[in-house]
Amino acid sequence: MDEEDYAWLELVNEKRRSEGFSQVSQNVFEFLMDRFEKESFFESLGQADPQSLIDEDAVCCICMDGECHNSNAILFCDMCNLAVHQECYGVPYIPEGQWLCRHCLQAPSQPVDCVLCPNRGGALKKTDDDRWGHVVCALWVPEVGFSNTVFIEPIDGMQNIPPARWKLTCYLCKEKGVGACIQCHRANCYTAFHVSCAQKAGLYMKMEPVKEVTDDGTPTFSVKKTAYCGAHTPAGCVRRPLTIYEEAKANNRLCQNGDRNSGRSRLKGRQKKKSKKKAVSEPPAVVPAVSMPNIPPQRYVLPGRPVGRG
Repeated sequence: MDEEDYAWLELVNEKRRSEGFSQVSQNVFEFLMDRFEKESFFESLGQADPQSLIDEDAVCCICMDGECHNSNAILFCDMCNLAVHQECYGVPYIPEGQWLCRHCLQAPSQPVDCVLCPNRGGALKKTDDDRWGHVVCALWVPEVGFSNTVFIEPIDGMQNIPPARWKLTCYLCKEKGVGACIQCHRANCYTAFHVSCAQKAGLYMKMEPVKEVTDDGTPTFSVKKTAYCGAHTPAGCVRRPLTIYEEAKANNRLCQNGDRNSGRSRLKGRQKKKSKKKAVSEPPAVVPAVSMPNIPPQRYVLPGRPVGRG
C-alpha cells in the first residue's frame, strides 16, 4: 500500500463508521484490490488480437537463445509475456491452460527485487529464504544453485557467497554493494558486473555442456560458463542486448501484454516454422496503452455492505 491507498482507505472507513458498518482492515483492503486488479486484467485480455502479441523473434531471457524444440519449447507468460525455455525455467510439462511465470503467479501486483542484482523484470524464482532472484543470476554466480534442478527452484546457496563478492562494483551500472557481481574470465582482468547488467549491455556470455569420463569409465556432465567484459569480448562477437530489464516497471505490474491463448497454443515455433515474410495487407492490432478497469457488476463490493473474505 502507498500513501494514496492509506488516504483512500481512511475515507472509506470514515464513511463506514458514519453508517454503522465495521472497519476495513489493511489486509482485507489489499486482498480486495488484488482481486480487482486480476479481474480487470483478465477482462482486458480480449481488447486486442492475441496473435499480434506473440513475438516470433523472441529469445529466452535466461539463455539468450531463440531456438526451440518440441521437448524444449519457448513459453510465454500469459500475464507479462516473459519468454523462457521449458528447461531453462523448470517447466517439464506444458500446461493445458494459462501459464504464468512464478512472479505473476505469486505476486502479480507487487514489484519484487532480485537479491543478486539491481534490475527488475526478467525470469524470477523464489529463494530458499523467501526472497526473489533471477534464474540467470543464480546460474552465473558460482556459489549459488537450485534445490531442485528439474523445477529450477528454489534458489539456494546464498549464504555461500563470500563477502568480497557482495562488495564488488559493477562497471556497467556503477552500483557497489548491491547484489553479487561476477568477473571477466580474461586472465588478470578483474572487471566486475551484474549478470543482468551484462545481458542488458549485450556482453559475451556463453554456457557450454562439458562431458567428461571418470577413471572408472563413468560419464559426468558439467557446464562451462564464460563471460567477458566489453574490453575483452572476442572479435567477431555480435552484441545482442536484452531489453527486457529496461521495461521492468511494466513487467512488475499487471499489464495488458497477455492473451487468452493457452500455454500450448502460445509456444513459439511449436506448430509452424518462422516466416520471413511480413504481412502488409492488414495493419497490426493496437494494444491499448492504458488498461481501463472493466469489472462485471456481480464482482463489486458495495460500500454499504460488510466486507469479508468469504
